[in-house]
Amino acid sequence: MVCRHDRFNKRDLSTMSCCSPNHITKRSTLLLTLIAILTLGGCQQLPDNASEDTPEVISPQENTVEQEIDDKAEEALQERFNDVAQRLRAICVAPENKAYYDHTPCLPTQFTKQQLSNRNRITKNQKDRVEKIFDELHQLNEETREMMIHSGISEYAEQAKTSRATTDPLVQENQDALLSGSITWGEYNQTRKRLAEQFSTNKEMED
Repeated sequence: MVCRHDRFNKRDLSTMSCCSPNHITKRSTLLLTLIAILTLGGCQQLPDNASEDTPEVISPQENTVEQEIDDKAEEALQERFNDVAQRLRAICVAPENKAYYDHTPCLPTQFTKQQLSNRNRITKNQKDRVEKIFDELHQLNEETREMMIHSGISEYAEQAKTSRATTDPLVQENQDALLSGSITWGEYNQTRKRLAEQFSTNKEMED
């Protein structure tokens, strides 16, 4: 994330005379975790250090009204996000969802070689359950996006809108192909993995 002397970042989140490393780390961690849920379609919780209050020495220049407002918005968003993360985790570990998660990991950073090379196609019994999982994930993704859009933090809003416009169609296309039987589980997993890698690459280029 770029830090300029007179701005928090390029998106003009708040006017600051200098940048607080702890504040930047906290914001970056929360943003990346939120976007990961939207992109990866799986369960992921905030790292422990993202939810803890880290003691820091704040200079008078940093303690601006804009930053205080930003912090309050971020804290409120984090509380709501924690609830969404718990619901996502429940989907991942639910026994009735094994029809899906036996063939693909909760997070597409945890693929096995067997999953990536699986030549089987979805069965009728699997399809019924997987469709419900996709619907549940989409609903939670939309809830997360709405949280970000209405958070009052411009960076989160922009990322949520970008995810909806660019990532969702690709995820939907991959899911539809799996459900229709036109691709194998392995091909589906390879696309999930590729989308996640593209997301990570794009974020590194932006930061």
